[in-house]
Amino acid sequence: MKYDYYGLKSKIDDFLDLYDEEIVKQGWTITSKPCDDCKDFDIKLRYSDPKYCYETTTGSKSYNLDYLFVEKIDKNKQNKTVYSSAKKFGFVITENGLITDLLNIKLV
Repeated sequence: MKYDYYGLKSKIDDFLDLYDEEIVKQGWTITSKPCDDCKDFDIKLRYSDPKYCYETTTGSKSYNLDYLFVEKIDKNKQNKTVYSSAKKFGFVITENGLITDLLNIKLV
C-alpha cells in the first residue's frame, strides 16, 4: 500500500494555515518523522519515485522516508484526548498517531 506523504502534507499545510494556533492551544501538533512500525505501507516505492529523492549539497542522494503523525505537545494530555481532538477535525489516524487520511477537513 502506498503512503501519499506529499498529498497529505499539502492538505495539512493548508489546514495549519487556518488552525495552527487552535491545535497548539488544544495541546497537539503534527510532526513528520520516519516510522519503523509503518510496515503496512511499501517504503520501497519511495526509492523509485523522483519526488521523494533529493540531492544533498555533497552530491549524494537522499530519500524522504517520513510519515506524518499527530503528537501531543502538552505532557498533561493523554494520547486518547489528543487523537480525539484530531479526529474531530477530520484526521484519520492509527493507534500510534500516524495520519493515514483526511476527511471533511474544513478549509474555510
